[in-house]
Amino acid sequence: DTMIVASHLAQMRTFILRRGIEFFCDQDSYGKRKQFLAQLYAENQMEMKLDSVIDYFLCDGQGLFYFRPNGESYQILYFAKNQYRAYRNQRNELDSVELIYSFSVKGGNALTNMNIGMPGQRGQKKFIRLRVFKDKIEQTISDERIEFEDEGSGGLNSFNQGGATETFTNTLGFIPAVEIFNYLDC
Repeated sequence: DTMIVASHLAQMRTFILRRGIEFFCDQDSYGKRKQFLAQLYAENQMEMKLDSVIDYFLCDGQGLFYFRPNGESYQILYFAKNQYRAYRNQRNELDSVELIYSFSVKGGNALTNMNIGMPGQRGQKKFIRLRVFKDKIEQTISDERIEFEDEGSGGLNSFNQGGATETFTNTLGFIPAVEIFNYLDC
């Protein structure tokens, strides 16, 4: 809470904003992967989201980029520390990723969607939990807020989420996510 820490964070934020975000591959012999990632960066208009991403990253010290398949391309989503859990194996590779976020749904009748007429509200708010594995994706959509702590309770909380869980095949064969950390040598 000192001015030194605040000045340091402001300086780091400025440096990151000037340089931007670059995704790179460990193996990219012909430069095609770098080209593909640059195209995704532009399509997803990451420059517009950069302020928010950097603020979360500097405050939390970590974050996760999730590349959500969207037709022939990918939507790049950023998750702050409290919105995801990453589970790793003994070789420090991602075994699974769990994401929780909310979204708004248009439509519905007036009785089930009371907040549609309220100013500033777009529709009914829903919550989603994605568990992404190399071979499958488990998706739970609920009208009630979903918390990470609900999973292991074994009690009524895990059944009171009010959502239905669907399982899909992960045709990619890998987890399309990158966890980033604010290490001193980065």
